[in-house]
Amino acid sequence: MSGLEANIYPITNLNELSSEYRMFRIKGLRPDQEEYHSNRDLIAKRMSYELKTPATTIERDSVPFLIIKSDASAPPDKLQLVRNVVYFNDEDSIFHLDYTKRSPENDAIATRFLQFIIQEPLRKNGSLWQPSSGKPFFSKKPKSIHNGVAHYSGYSVRVAFTPEGQLGLSIDVANKFVSAKGLPGNLSHKQFLQFKGRSFIYRYGNLWYEIKLAGFSDLDVTQYEVPYKNDFLPLIEVVRRTTVGAFPPELSDLSPDASVITYITNQDDTRGAPAPLCHLVYETGDKIAGRLQSHTILAPHERFNNIKWFRERYLDKVRFGDTQLRLTRYPVKIPDKILVVVK
Repeated sequence: MSGLEANIYPITNLNELSSEYRMFRIKGLRPDQEEYHSNRDLIAKRMSYELKTPATTIERDSVPFLIIKSDASAPPDKLQLVRNVVYFNDEDSIFHLDYTKRSPENDAIATRFLQFIIQEPLRKNGSLWQPSSGKPFFSKKPKSIHNGVAHYSGYSVRVAFTPEGQLGLSIDVANKFVSAKGLPGNLSHKQFLQFKGRSFIYRYGNLWYEIKLAGFSDLDVTQYEVPYKNDFLPLIEVVRRTTVGAFPPELSDLSPDASVITYITNQDDTRGAPAPLCHLVYETGDKIAGRLQSHTILAPHERFNNIKWFRERYLDKVRFGDTQLRLTRYPVKIPDKILVVVK
């Protein structure tokens, strides 16, 4: 069959996938409120992060509900939102999720659950890093380094629908430019000011993720203490104790008098990070990144082969509970359409 090849690989064994979920009525949130939709998104994001479970919201007869997996912890009784406080009432029922059923409500739940489950094994893969939840995954080994700028190639993986309405995975290439070196160990407050508000990759041991610099501490990594279990320990000690696997060189060589910067978490907590473990992210509009954009251009066959490699290496082994997720060998094709121009 001729046609255009898309980058969506249909899931072939949806009938073998099974999940159960619980519903919580959200009281205090109404469709006529100005922040209704943004607060629904915030509820799903906060609950997914705090409960470590796929979470989404649906609406039935103008009443919003929180949806989480049946084996997840219950949400808190109430949650502070933008100019609002909401309360969660358990519907006291377990519902079965049929991944083959297509309806707006079922699709919202199925896509959220699938997206969460697919992300988990990729997050745990030691050779990959993800700036934040929902963002592409990148190899920890840079594709190249030019003038101190590391070019990381990666892949976005999103649950999507084929033109025929099948659930599948949309895979595409992604790129990121990051400073190959971290901030200076003796970073001063004056130097910090030129980076305040900028995005950095924080290499927390072997776990890498993106942060925004918010503040500067006058304490070094030995003096700056953070909670650890039921105690407070120096930042440098906590980073080393919680690093899984062998220490990367920049952590092993971290000076005990290295400077500390701070950032804000998704839960609005202030955290400290050793300055040398933070690497500046070059945004698309930065001149340095602009000069390197030509390195991201791929011929169609190169893009296809790269996507195929990523699918075979990382996605063909994803398991959904006891069931292995199966994808088609080739992406879907969109049939050619003839456009008739009438004069």
